[in-house]
Amino acid sequence: MRTALRHVLLLLMLLPLNWGRIWALGITDSVQAAQLLDSIEILQQTEDLPSTLKFIERTIELYDSLNLTQLRQTAELQRGATLRSMGRHLDALQCFTDLLREEEESGDSLSKAQVLTHIGATYRHKGDYPTALKHYHQALSIYQTLHHNQGKASIYNNIGIIHLHTEHVDKALEFYQKAYELYKINNNIKGINIVLLNIGEAYSHKHDYTSALKYYDLALEYALQINDLDIIGNIYLEAARLNILEKKLRWVLPSLNLAIDAFKKRDSHSRLTECEVIYGEYYMALNKPQQALSHLNNALSMAKKTNLLPMIASITLKISQSYEQMGNTAKALEYHKQHLIIHDSIHNSQHLHSLLEAELSYEFNRKIEMHQREQEQSRMQLEQQREHSRTLRRFGALIAIILLFAIITVLALLHESRKKNTTLLALMAEMSENNNKLIQSQEHINEQHSDIERKNKIMHRSKRIITEKNHKLINSLEYAHNIQNALLPRPSTLTRVFDDHMLIYRPKDIVSGDFYWISQQNDVLSVAVMDCTGHGVPGAFMSLIGNTLLNQIVNEWNVQSPSQILNHLDTLLRDLLQQHERKTNMSSIDIGILTIDLKEDKATYASANRPLIMIQNGEMSQIKGTPRSAGGVRPNKTIDFESTNIPLCYETFFYMTTDGFTDQMNPQHRKLGWQNFISTLQRNYNRPMIIQQELLTNMLDTHSQQHPQIDDICILGFKMKPRRRNFSA
Repeated sequence: MRTALRHVLLLLMLLPLNWGRIWALGITDSVQAAQLLDSIEILQQTEDLPSTLKFIERTIELYDSLNLTQLRQTAELQRGATLRSMGRHLDALQCFTDLLREEEESGDSLSKAQVLTHIGATYRHKGDYPTALKHYHQALSIYQTLHHNQGKASIYNNIGIIHLHTEHVDKALEFYQKAYELYKINNNIKGINIVLLNIGEAYSHKHDYTSALKYYDLALEYALQINDLDIIGNIYLEAARLNILEKKLRWVLPSLNLAIDAFKKRDSHSRLTECEVIYGEYYMALNKPQQALSHLNNALSMAKKTNLLPMIASITLKISQSYEQMGNTAKALEYHKQHLIIHDSIHNSQHLHSLLEAELSYEFNRKIEMHQREQEQSRMQLEQQREHSRTLRRFGALIAIILLFAIITVLALLHESRKKNTTLLALMAEMSENNNKLIQSQEHINEQHSDIERKNKIMHRSKRIITEKNHKLINSLEYAHNIQNALLPRPSTLTRVFDDHMLIYRPKDIVSGDFYWISQQNDVLSVAVMDCTGHGVPGAFMSLIGNTLLNQIVNEWNVQSPSQILNHLDTLLRDLLQQHERKTNMSSIDIGILTIDLKEDKATYASANRPLIMIQNGEMSQIKGTPRSAGGVRPNKTIDFESTNIPLCYETFFYMTTDGFTDQMNPQHRKLGWQNFISTLQRNYNRPMIIQQELLTNMLDTHSQQHPQIDDICILGFKMKPRRRNFSA
């Protein structure tokens, strides 16, 4: 059926359209006409873009003749996407702009968001990232209003791509993670594939190749489920690039050949262009610049056809490096200048400033809209009060008229009874008094209205002052956050010292009172997780003090016993905070310290109020430590810190944590709980640590249900194997 339909479509490409020939071809209703869109998708996969564009334009003519407006708009959307793929960005923008005008007139919000997304993608391909981000945010606002998770996930992924291209890798990972969570909720395997591949690329930019490969492996599992050749080819392509970066050149060609096989089956010329670039990098790594230039020149020629500026900039830089390998400095300089011209057009400082301004403008406009809605509600309430006042005035006027009528009636009946006249005069006086009270009430309401307007002006001025001070405070905290993060062990250090590890680190208020610390002196590895009194700025100060004292005790004094480390820490902390003289300063640190003798394959643990979770041979155990803190209130009967020796078996899993994770509340004010935490560890300890980290993170988010975080959170888990070769399990 589909093959026959494609033959009919090819005839439409060659013949002028008219009603007689349409009838002869058998396309007489909207159902048959809608099937043309499937054929457009098939043609787009072949990447024969000129033929695809011609076919789409014929299809649009057909839809116009049949007056199928909705189908024509969908075909116009595909026409714009094809023009963008051909590098005809201005034509694509004109197409999308016309569509956007139609959607705004029709009031179809979802279609409008889709067009805005395509406009953002076109500006992104042009390298105009601030304009792209502006249109992405407009689309995101619509998707959020419609609660459209698929649309929000697509926008988050595209914004992540922009941050990656502008070298804001951590920001890109933040948006990729949002997209990944939404795709998982909707079980969108295609979307999960794409975002996992992007996360792997982001870690590759951070030179964290181990994490990058983990995400590529996870993406490959999903891609094989649906036989997505594009994603499969991309994964093998990225694997080849990582092998070049890690100097594992013998694995490059096998991965690259698998990628080329996948892209050839899909007939993807753009992906084959990327393969040519990897060939060039491979031969450059082998110091064969002549062969590298051959592939890179092919790639440059193919990239210029689609006018992808970021790819052209990357290829010209690699060509310059190849000429430099050959010793041809003139050619190297020529291509390096081309690279700088293209790179600067994308990454100049004004451009990056506009990018940040666009993102901040989006958040600011949302707050302004909320404030305007609140003002509108206040205005409506005030209008209701005014209407009530007008009603009272009308009622007063009506009473005055009634009084006048009553007076006339009394005068007419005056001759009948003086007694009745006296009574009526008294009644009139009473009603007059009530009228005066109504007038006074009206004056009081007017005074209240003036007072409300005056207080509203004061509120606006105060709000501006508070906003400025809040902005300065947040900037200071962000800077303090960067300083605190610089003191934490780097991810590469964790990967080097542990056989496998996971880390969940979430400050409550930008800076944290929780801290993790690692030191290796010769064959002794020391690991600590501490929970300082308070959180935010006070907790952060305490964590810096704790970090400094640990470095002094272990690295300078060469103290290796955990219990002795804690005793020294307790003494130094009390002296430093003058807690012997100042009884009101009760700041303290709850901390667990584990030392591992890598030469003797044994570990020792001591703690102040923090347990250690340990799993050996499938059996879980806990070492509770000493029930007191370092620093703070000293009990009447001081308990010395004690160490516990631990022999290492074939595989030992250690988990060190503060109390922020298990104490997290949900909207029903119930804690997550220690038992739920250790049960999850016992069920999943033998899985990779990255999977355990994801399970615990999902468990925390599911429990909290957007409830505010009540404390800093820090969990460090790692696996250790004995280093002695004569060890037997």
